[in-house]
Amino acid sequence: MFRTLALIVPLVFAVGMNQAHAGVMTTVPPPDIYVAGLWATYDGSEFVSQGEAMMYKPLLGDDVNILPDKYSATLGATSSGLFQMQANITADGTISEASFTVHGSLGTASTGEVVLLSGTITEMNMAVFSTSHILEFKVTDKEFTGTLAPFFQSQYGGAVIKMTLQSWHYGDSLYTFTDAFGATGAANIGRPVPEPASMAIWGSVLVVGSVFSRRRNRSRLAV
Repeated sequence: MFRTLALIVPLVFAVGMNQAHAGVMTTVPPPDIYVAGLWATYDGSEFVSQGEAMMYKPLLGDDVNILPDKYSATLGATSSGLFQMQANITADGTISEASFTVHGSLGTASTGEVVLLSGTITEMNMAVFSTSHILEFKVTDKEFTGTLAPFFQSQYGGAVIKMTLQSWHYGDSLYTFTDAFGATGAANIGRPVPEPASMAIWGSVLVVGSVFSRRRNRSRLAV
C-alpha cells in the first residue's frame, strides 16, 4: 500500500500544482491583504488600479490594521495603506509589464516609506473575467519584495489578486478588454489554492489507498 501511494502522491501533487498554475484561480485564503475603495480604469491598452490597503489577515493570529506610511500619506491616505497596480492588457487577456505594490505600516503609522508587498503579475484569468465582474491576476513569487513577502511565497508559486468590480460607465464593456472602461470595487491579495477538482483527485488517492489496504488485509487473512 505505502509503496503504491508513494508512486501516486507525487503525481497527484504535480497535477494539483499545474491546476493551480493554469490560471483557474479560486479562493483567497490567509495570509490576505484586504483592499477597499478600489477604482480601476482601462484606456484600451493600459489597466490602472488603486485602493486603500485596509487590513492584513495572517495565517495565524489576529488581523492587523494597515495604516499609512510616508508614501501613502503623500498620496492622501489618512487611515490606511495604499494598493497600486498597473498592467498592459490586450483584448484576449494577454498581460504584460504588469506589477503591483502595497504600501503601509502594520499596526501603527510610519513616517518612513514601507513596502508591505510588491510583485510581478504574470497572468490573468480571462475565463472568469468574461462571465463575471471578477478579475483574478496571478503574481509570481520570484520577484516578491516587501515586509510580508516571506508569508506569500508558497509551494503554489505566488499569490492571487482577486478584484470584484462594478462598471460605472460604458455599459457592459467591463466584460471585455476591447473598449475603455472605469470601475470601482474591492480586492484581496492572497495565496492561490488548488481548484476543487484538485481536491477531488486527492480524494481519489484516499480511495485508491483504501482499496489497496483492504486487498492487502484480505490477502493476509487468506494466508
